[in-house]
Amino acid sequence: MGRALRPPTPGDVPPRRWHQFISDISEFVNGGWAETAAALGWTLGDLAGADREKPFARLDKAGLLWLLNGNRLVATCENTATIATKTGARQTYRRKPNQHDLVLAWDLAW
Repeated sequence: MGRALRPPTPGDVPPRRWHQFISDISEFVNGGWAETAAALGWTLGDLAGADREKPFARLDKAGLLWLLNGNRLVATCENTATIATKTGARQTYRRKPNQHDLVLAWDLAW
């Protein structure tokens, strides 16, 4: 008793990074970015997709939300998103449509 129930971390994702990912999803949704992304045609795979076996190691298959890692999303358009890092640098994420071999992050954990 008294211990919080925590979902298991999937695959090769370190627990701290998994919890940050969950927090980033919350910020994305609560910040109004989910509606914007949907209007621009972004899919759940574009946002939260991952490699089934190595979701943390295969960043080439990672959806946008995996790359936030506590940083701030500042812009989205049809095929790119801009992330502002804590150091002030800007990173551009390029959407990779038609990656049919991805699994959604929440399907990894169970």
